[in-house]
Amino acid sequence: MHPSNQSGGAQHQHQQPGYAPQPQYPTYPAQPSYQTVSPDQRQALAQRGQRLMVYGAVLLVIGLGLTLFTFASGSPIVIVAWGPVIFGGYRLVRGWLLYSKNK
Repeated sequence: MHPSNQSGGAQHQHQQPGYAPQPQYPTYPAQPSYQTVSPDQRQALAQRGQRLMVYGAVLLVIGLGLTLFTFASGSPIVIVAWGPVIFGGYRLVRGWLLYSKNK
């Protein structure tokens, strides 16, 4: 008698090595309505992103302008306006991300 048939004639299925069964992932329900964004809300968020970009650009230009003006004036005192430059850059990037996500 063959060693695989010792269990009373029942044949065992042989799996190929290296092939594991695929896991079954649970299915999730559709996204609830309170988590969705309406087209009007998307438009409002896109407009807010545009506003953030404009204010960020204005702050960035003011900071760079003040720094360059005091540097080019020949005065021994140079104001490096790094606060408006960093905050303006932050608002510019944040506004761009908000706008591009909701346009």
